[in-house]
Amino acid sequence: MIVRGLANFILAGRFNAIFVTGFFGAMSLFLLPLSIFSGAAVALVALRKGMAQAFYILAVSALLIVVSWMLSPARPGFPFPVVFGLWLPVMVGAWWLRSTASQANALMAVGLVCALFVVGMYLAVGDVVSWWNEWIQTAMPGVRDSATVEFGPEENIRLANGFVAMLLGFGAMFTVLFARWMQGKLFNPGGFAAEFVAIKLPRSVLVGILVVLIASSFLNTQMMTDLFMVAIMVYFFPGLSVLHGIVVRRRLNRNWLVAPYLGLIFLPWILIPGLAILGAADSFIDFRSRK
Repeated sequence: MIVRGLANFILAGRFNAIFVTGFFGAMSLFLLPLSIFSGAAVALVALRKGMAQAFYILAVSALLIVVSWMLSPARPGFPFPVVFGLWLPVMVGAWWLRSTASQANALMAVGLVCALFVVGMYLAVGDVVSWWNEWIQTAMPGVRDSATVEFGPEENIRLANGFVAMLLGFGAMFTVLFARWMQGKLFNPGGFAAEFVAIKLPRSVLVGILVVLIASSFLNTQMMTDLFMVAIMVYFFPGLSVLHGIVVRRRLNRNWLVAPYLGLIFLPWILIPGLAILGAADSFIDFRSRK
């Protein structure tokens, strides 16, 4: 009921959509996860009413968020509201989902934006490891003294660029899926689940990703690692779709899904790559239809 009510409120008019997008966008300045609700609101408008309406909502909401950002305490290392970075892949994913009615296509679009982010960082700053090291020391003064120990260039910081791209992809895709779920609640009950369990990337995509990873290894091994992390994000969703598809097609109790989701909460470093491997393998082995 809450989700249906929120979706109805957003689609009731431009003012409502601007209010939800702007309000949660402004609140995300203090609690970043709230940016998902901001992105989902405008994605829902894009899915239901088209991109022109969505861009109008974005433009007005952006002004409200900028005003809130200017009035809020300055945060070192954040030259603009972070929610703006989420909007780009969300809008690309929503546009492609509206055009093709395929969550797999939306996923590939979001993954492409994240891959371009990785490459763009190398083109813009060159040494991304040093750049992220400096950014962490600027944005997190409390870890300034220990940054070279806990987040040093030779340790975790070398994964920062890929990790940020991967988180951006997860955030954007979950936002698009949330918007699609709300749309389904109103206009197509059961449609979201049918689309989600059908997420499967073609073999050509896997081959293309492998070619890109191999080619990038000759240019910059660190870039290859970053792109590989984006690939993990991309194939995580088909892997999760496989689990849901098996439960649905074999008419199993949904409690079978409890353990994997608990694993994602407590052991994400194991379950996320594991589901990505499952999603990649599904390009060659149709697990959902096997007896």
